[in-house]
Amino acid sequence: MFLSLVLIVGIVASVMFILFWLKKFFFVRAERGIAPNTKRALAVVIDGVFIHLVAALIVIMSALFNKEFREEMQIYINYVVDHPTYNFKQAWLKFELGLIPWYLFAAFIFESTPMKATPGAFFMELRVVKKGGEPINILQALLRNLFKGIAILGWPIAILFSWVNINRRWLHDHIAGTKVIDRGMEER
Repeated sequence: MFLSLVLIVGIVASVMFILFWLKKFFFVRAERGIAPNTKRALAVVIDGVFIHLVAALIVIMSALFNKEFREEMQIYINYVVDHPTYNFKQAWLKFELGLIPWYLFAAFIFESTPMKATPGAFFMELRVVKKGGEPINILQALLRNLFKGIAILGWPIAILFSWVNINRRWLHDHIAGTKVIDRGMEER
């Protein structure tokens, strides 16, 4: 088991190194102002923390103000305590998968506002704009986030696509005709 895990990690690392080397020498650099993938990834992590805090707040508020919800939660907690073999990993995975549509909906809402960014992207000074640099419209925000959901399911292909793409645009950005810019780099 451990040996196969080491082998898989080694193969993945080798492929990533080869792709990085190919990109470095054979692909054109992105245009000035395009957001680096590291900042985009950090923005997604911040958004994940944000959506989890909102979900926790909803559960707490529901427990405080809804007697039926409180009773259901007590039944669930008693079941978990009485069944030590309860599969927490499976329950956690279902919870996380259940948050994905809410994350995409929240991203659509935030990108449709004048902010043109999710809270994480706003904090990282990133903005979503049309390919030409104009603000995006509601249809583009909707398309972008629908296809972002598909990209989440096929994340290895989505990452590969962004690596070999000249302007570091992800697949959902291509489909929606958008790009993510780094406002911090533009202002310097």
